[in-house]
Amino acid sequence: MANLVCCLSLFLTVIVLCTYQGDATFGSRYYRKPYVAVSFSQSAYSAKESDGRVAVTVVAHRYYFYKSFSVKIKSSVNTKLRPYASSSDFDEGTQVVSFSSRQTKATAYIRINNDNKVEYTEGFKVEILISRDVYNSGVKFGGRPTANVYIKNDDIATTHPPSPPPTHPPTSYYKGGVVKVRLSQKVYRVKESDGFAVIKLLVSGHRRSSIQIGARTFIPTKFDLPAG
Repeated sequence: MANLVCCLSLFLTVIVLCTYQGDATFGSRYYRKPYVAVSFSQSAYSAKESDGRVAVTVVAHRYYFYKSFSVKIKSSVNTKLRPYASSSDFDEGTQVVSFSSRQTKATAYIRINNDNKVEYTEGFKVEILISRDVYNSGVKFGGRPTANVYIKNDDIATTHPPSPPPTHPPTSYYKGGVVKVRLSQKVYRVKESDGFAVIKLLVSGHRRSSIQIGARTFIPTKFDLPAG
């Protein structure tokens, strides 16, 4: 009788421990508390800026969990990416993604701002958020709870190729004499924070009236900066 009580007590102890851990093995059969693992279908998504939005797929791996549930998808700036997209390039915030009782895939759409700027490919972050109540019901994080989204630029620069600069100082002719105009120096340096550059012109020659001088800026295809 004492042996029977001891065996029964040991059996109940095993059941309590298995129930606490969420797993139990009886003979060759395996039992586990039903749950579902939610993750992104891939670690990176991409879309062209002109697409206007990007689709991210959320996958639910179900393990005897056949209930409906909802999670949130958060899109935010990821400063660890170089270069990274700012909040003006996409819709930063959260949205709800719902699954029916046997649904295994759902898609969330994030709006992309289609501007006219020529930019590099920029990225931002998306992540899955699970509330405490939903988590306690059996909805867990899968292998990819976060992912990156890359915005591919498809804007084209519409600048005309500049004409080559003159090889000698320009000369203005007018009735009564010759006037020579040249730059005061070969190189001008300016900081971006100055906002503008001051270019001085030197005028020499015989003048008996006022003259007008035209100027233009251009981007050279190749140039060498002097030392210093």
